[in-house]
Amino acid sequence: MPTSKRKTKKKTTKPTSTTRTKPRTPKSPSPRSSPSSPSDRSHLHFFRAMASGQGFATFAMLKSCIELCPDEHWEGLIGKYPFWHVAYHTLCFADLYTAPSNKAWKPSTTFHPAGKAELAEEYPSRRFTRAELLDYLEYCRAAFRAALDAETPQSLAGPSGFSWVKIPRYELYPYNTRHVQHHVGQLSAFLRRLGLGPKWVFSADS
Repeated sequence: MPTSKRKTKKKTTKPTSTTRTKPRTPKSPSPRSSPSSPSDRSHLHFFRAMASGQGFATFAMLKSCIELCPDEHWEGLIGKYPFWHVAYHTLCFADLYTAPSNKAWKPSTTFHPAGKAELAEEYPSRRFTRAELLDYLEYCRAAFRAALDAETPQSLAGPSGFSWVKIPRYELYPYNTRHVQHHVGQLSAFLRRLGLGPKWVFSADS
C-alpha cells in the first residue's frame, strides 16, 4: 500500500538585523603587563632574585678557579693567553657591564693601571697576582649588587648602555653572567687537566 506523506511546516526565522558590530581591536599590552619588560614590583623582585642568584653563582665558580690554580700554572696557557690573563679579562668585562653605560664606566686605579686601555688592548699593561684578582672579584661582586639594586622597571626596559650589545638592559644581566660562565668553562677545563676543578654552584647569595 502506498504510504501517506506528511506535510511538514517550514520554520520561519525572524530576519536578523543588518547592523554589523565593529570587531574589537585587541589592545596592545601596556608596559606593566608586557612579558618583555619587568615593569612592576612583582616582576622586579623576581628579576632581581634570578639575576643575583645566577650572577653570584657564576662569581663563586670563578673565585674557585682562581683559588685552585697552582702557582706553577698561573702562567699556563689557555689558547694563547695565560690563566691569570683570562681571569683578569673576565673580571674586566663583568665590571664594565655593571655600569649604566660604556661612557659612565670609571676605571679603578687599583685594577686598571692603564685606564680603559686595559679593556681595549689585547694584553693587560702588567701581570696580576692571585691576591689582586681575588680582590678584584670582590670589587665586581659589590658593583654587580649595587647596579642590580639601582635598577628600575624603566631602566631595565631601556637600552643596554653599550653600543655593541644591542639588547634591552634587563637582558644585559644574563648576558654578563653568560660571558663570565664562558670563561669559567675555559678555566675549569684547564684545571681539570691538572686533576682539579671547581664544583658546580646552582645558585648563590651575595
